Parts: sequence; structure tokens; C-alpha cells
Amino acid sequence: MAQANIEDPAAATASNPYQTVLKKHRAAVSIKTPWLSLFQECFDYTMPLREAPYGMTPGDDNMEHIFDETGMVGVEEFVSRLKDGMMPAFQVFSQLTAGTDTPPEERENMNVLLDEVTEFVFETINESNFHTEVIESMFDMSVSVGTLAVYENDPKEVTPFYCQALPMAHMNFRDGPFGKIGFWSRVRTMQCGEIKIAYPDAKLSTGLSRLIREDEMKDVELIECIYQDYTKEVETFKYYLLFEPDQAILLEDEWVGIGSNSWISFRWHKLAGETWARGPVIKALPSIRTANLVTQMTLENAEIAMSGIYTAEDDGTLNVNNVRLLAGTIVPISPGSAGLRAINGAGNFDVSELVLNELRNNIRKALYNEVLGAPTGTPMSAREVSERMQELYRIAGPNFVRLISELIDPFIKRVIFILRKRGLIDLPAVNGREVSIKADSPLANSQDQNDVVSFGHFAELVGAAYGPEALMMATKKDDVIPWLAQKLSFPGKFIRSEEEQAAMMKEMQAGQNEQTTDNQNAGEEAGGNVLPLPTG
Repeated sequence: MAQANIEDPAAATASNPYQTVLKKHRAAVSIKTPWLSLFQECFDYTMPLREAPYGMTPGDDNMEHIFDETGMVGVEEFVSRLKDGMMPAFQVFSQLTAGTDTPPEERENMNVLLDEVTEFVFETINESNFHTEVIESMFDMSVSVGTLAVYENDPKEVTPFYCQALPMAHMNFRDGPFGKIGFWSRVRTMQCGEIKIAYPDAKLSTGLSRLIREDEMKDVELIECIYQDYTKEVETFKYYLLFEPDQAILLEDEWVGIGSNSWISFRWHKLAGETWARGPVIKALPSIRTANLVTQMTLENAEIAMSGIYTAEDDGTLNVNNVRLLAGTIVPISPGSAGLRAINGAGNFDVSELVLNELRNNIRKALYNEVLGAPTGTPMSAREVSERMQELYRIAGPNFVRLISELIDPFIKRVIFILRKRGLIDLPAVNGREVSIKADSPLANSQDQNDVVSFGHFAELVGAAYGPEALMMATKKDDVIPWLAQKLSFPGKFIRSEEEQAAMMKEMQAGQNEQTTDNQNAGEEAGGNVLPLPTG
């Protein structure tokens, strides 16, 4: 009789999935552990009132060590600028377009239909809490990794989905075989009586049921795990909800399809081989730390300068414990004694302001807060703004591309997955071949805007040098207009097709012929002889 192959990983997974998933979770925790002290310091200086472990604990005042607020203000400005530049509220920041598998003759009509779907998708997004929750997750991304959960809503709710920012302190990750995050887990603390509310399909273990009967307000820790099953041809994810004290799986599920994963994790910048990323706060941390220390030393020196340090001869008549260094105070001394004498400070901190200004500029530069400069003096021209935004795109372009691929595209796919599941839209797979997603935000369009400005400059020079007739002869109007519409993200439904343009041209010619005939008839009615047109 053959023995069971206990060394086969697939057999082990099938026989005891709890242990397998728990090992994956613990391995992800071990990857995160070396980063904890760095993350703690970043949050201490930029988000000091955040919950533990990356911030304050109950009863602590974590603002006592903050003397310079440049880091805190800089992070808020960075998140605000980035959110407004990539995902502006109540605007379309991604466009669904026909993919490469769509025949060329059908793409124009397909894009018109996709414009309508895009409008509906973004109406749904704007009705949800996406714009508030994504900002919270972007604060985590400024340090390392942000995670946004997009859950399908209850059918009785108006909005098909809702978003929730998952704190970085609770999250753990592992890369999959292709370098992308392939495993997610979080430790969630909640009252045991609320488990069935948050997870209606959960099967409670014996120990957990007993805890609920004894005290439904008691906090317990649950472990949520999601990982991609790369053995399936279709994009598939496995979901587990674990309760470690009972070694029990409370909930198990499988999600199939593009956009089926409800957790979206995104990063600003990372190095090869790393799972946890390096946000701009990590880059600015040395300057943030030093600026805080310089400000602290400046305040301490100012305190000494204002109150002073003194010496006094102990002649038995002066009690230094009763001396108060206040304005208008008279300190009595005995005749002939030296009394109080001030001590001049050994250091001069006049240079501190120069050092501090340089540090603050470095912090703002690291957080991309000085791209357009301060709004003083003569307002910048549109071309200067375009050039500066282009410089920002050149510096941080790879980071924008990562955010598009790790946040915006997965979010749009997740929303479309939910809307298709609800039967609210009928759309082919958003896989880049049938339907693709094109970023349409101000930052993503910075290159397109620069192309439009370059064309305008070209048309202006050619028109001024050779006249508008030469410009019309040199450019292909039928190609330029659709190109400009694409660069400016002008809705395709407002552009006439070639058939519509041909029909309109016939109508115009028919109108001109009719006008000519009317003029001739009017001349004949006036009694005049209409001379025939010369021939030959």
C-alpha cells in the first residue's frame, strides 16, 4: 500500500490549509520586522498622533518631541498635491478606450460607447467615499505602502461599493513569483460580538462562540489573508479569515476575475528585491530629524538668552533659592559683596537660521512641495507652468507610473468588476486588449499638454512666417484634429466621424447649389436676360 506523500506541498495545502496560510502570514511579518524602527521614526516626526504602533499610545503626548512642523505640513501638502494631480475629485482621471483586439474600423464607435461607460463609472466613484479614504491610505504611502480596500456594498445601499483605508501598521506583504505583491495579510482587532456583523458568512469556532457568550465586548485578534493562486489561468485569489487561539479558519473564499481582489496596495518608490517601499518621508527623514534638533537647540538658546545664567557669592546673606529673575525685581545684596553676575553664553546661534532654512528647503524639495515655487511676484505664464510641471514629471515620472499601475488601474478594474457583477454595465474584459485604461489626470497629461503647446508654437511660427495658407497646406487637418482631441482628452462623442463629415459636406454643397439656383431665378424674375457662362 502506497504511503501518502506528506512532502508534496500541494497535498499539505489541501490537508491543512490553516497551517499553510499561517506560515505565509508569519513569513510576511518577518519581512516587515527590520523596517519597524524606521517606520516608527517617520511617523513620530510627520504623523505623531497616529495610533500605535506607529504613533501615540493611550495616555502619551507624542507632540512633546516636535519642535519643527515642516515635516508634518510637508506630508499634508505632498498628499494633497498628489491626490489633486492624479485623482482630482469629481473629474474623470482615467478613460476607457478600445484595446488592440478591437478592429480599427470599429474603434471609433467603440470609443464613443466607452465614453458613456466611463461617465457612469465616475458618477459611481464620486458618489462613494473613495476621495476621502484614498487620502488616508496615501499618507501611509508617503512613508512606505498604502492599502485601499474596495468592498462590494449591501444591495440595499445606493452606492454599489465603499472604500476603507487599511492602516499600514496592521498590514503585511510578500512578493509573488513575478515581483508584484502576491500575498496580503492584516491583524484586525475587533469586539468578538461584532464578528458576525462584519463577516456574516463566518463559521465561529467553539472557543470563539464561548467568548461571545461570556463577554461580547471582549477584543480578539483575527488574521485576514489574501494570496493570488498563480496555478489558475484566470486571475484567482484565495481569501482566509483565521482565529489563531483555536487554530480555526472562520471564513474561506475564492475570488475569480480581473478586479476581484478587494485589497489594493500601492507604493511610491522601491528598490529591486524589496517588498516594502521607500516613500518620500524616508528620503526627507535626515533633514526632518536635523531641523527638529536645530529648532530645539535654538529655542533652548533663546531661553538662556532671555533669562540668563548668573553667579552669586555665597556670603550668608544672599539666598539664591529665593531669587526670581523677573523684570523689575530688585535683589538685595550686602554692602561690599559681588552679588549676582551674568554669564555670557559660549555659543552664538545666529547661524542657526541659515541652517534651518536650508534644511526646510531640503524637506520641501524631497516632498515635491517646491515645484511651482511660492505664489509671489509676477504670475507665471501657461508655458512656464507647463515647463515646471514637465520638470516634475521628469523627476518623479517613474513614481507616477508606479502609482498608475498599482493604484489607479487596479481601482478602476475593481469598480468595473463590481458594476458588472451587479449587472449595471455590460462591458468586455478590461485586459488591455479588448478594453484598456488610459490615465487622464493632470499629471498624467503633462506630456500631452506639452505636445499641444509645442504644436501651438509651431502653428504660430509657420503662420506668422508664411501665412495661414501655408499652414493649411503643410498640415493634415483630418489627422491633426483627432490628435488634438486625444491629447486634450476631448470626448470622442463630440467629434464627427468621416461618414458624418462627408454627409455634412454634401449638405453644404447642396445648399450652395440651391442658393445659386435661387439667385439665377431671382435675376430672371427681375426681367433681365441672364447671359450664359462662357465656355471653351
